[in-house]
Amino acid sequence: MSTVSNPHHLICKMCSTMFSDPRMLPCLHSFCSQCLHVESEKAGPQQIIQCPTCQKQIPVPVGGASILPQDLHLGYEAEVAGCISKFLSNNGASCTFCVYGCADPAVVFCCSCAKFLCKGGLDSHKRVPQLSHHSTIGLDKESAELPPVLNRTEMYC
Repeated sequence: MSTVSNPHHLICKMCSTMFSDPRMLPCLHSFCSQCLHVESEKAGPQQIIQCPTCQKQIPVPVGGASILPQDLHLGYEAEVAGCISKFLSNNGASCTFCVYGCADPAVVFCCSCAKFLCKGGLDSHKRVPQLSHHSTIGLDKESAELPPVLNRTEMYC
């Protein structure tokens, strides 16, 4: 498991920050879309960039870095890590799951819904068959870790 406080695989090797809109090069290495855009501008008329990881020469696609495929899994992991980091740094988050704007404190983060859940929201997740398989992360400092597999693929498919 990767802890939120030290998510090495979620750091872009170009900008050394958490991934933002990660795009995948043909060599299957991923970088922030903005980082790839800057590199393609530096490439000038030759329009070839070098992958910082494997050193492979990559032609910049017509249309730029935004044409490269998104790394959805990596992007989602970075999003979840960002949410949990915000929670841990603020020492609290309100429920973002309940329909009527619940102001109760969140006790878990649902990796499938990408929502903070209060005790009642968690109880709903356990009772409703469509939600019962969702993966949740406890928001106490001891258990706030990213699970090895995050289950939000239905939002992208």
